[in-house]
Amino acid sequence: GEVFEVPEREVDVTSIELLELSPASLRLRITCGSGTYVRSLVRDLGEALGCGAHVASLRRLWVDPFRQPRQYTLDELQGLGGQGEDALEAVLLPIEAGLADWPAVALDKDQARRLGQGQALRLHDPVPPGDIHATGEGGRSLGLAAVDAEGWLRPKRLFRWAAEG
Repeated sequence: GEVFEVPEREVDVTSIELLELSPASLRLRITCGSGTYVRSLVRDLGEALGCGAHVASLRRLWVDPFRQPRQYTLDELQGLGGQGEDALEAVLLPIEAGLADWPAVALDKDQARRLGQGQALRLHDPVPPGDIHATGEGGRSLGLAAVDAEGWLRPKRLFRWAAEG
């Protein structure tokens, strides 16, 4: 019974496809950016049409950068877990897959060790200032770091194994 006022904000909606139309409902495929509240979008569409609208079911098909991998339901994951750890591990993506869109800086063994110890590194090759994905040998992710205007790389959030190098 409470009414909540939600502040308006700009969202990115790439497409709205009408998949199915019946007298009482319609089915849409909406391609939108992160942070878009689909229920609010549907409510706004209903208001614009003068009939009101609500979401009967909502299914996320993908999240950037994970457009191609298969998504699993909780029941499917629990079933795989019952088959043993190897079955569950076989469907997991590497951590690096989630950082594919980040600018990356590859570090040698000594640099990776120093970063893992929390030390700032002076980069010899020019790298634009900002947040980066730090990788070690073989492209393994060490974590997130930031490059300042003077070319110093400083750790922000590192994975546990970054300190083991």
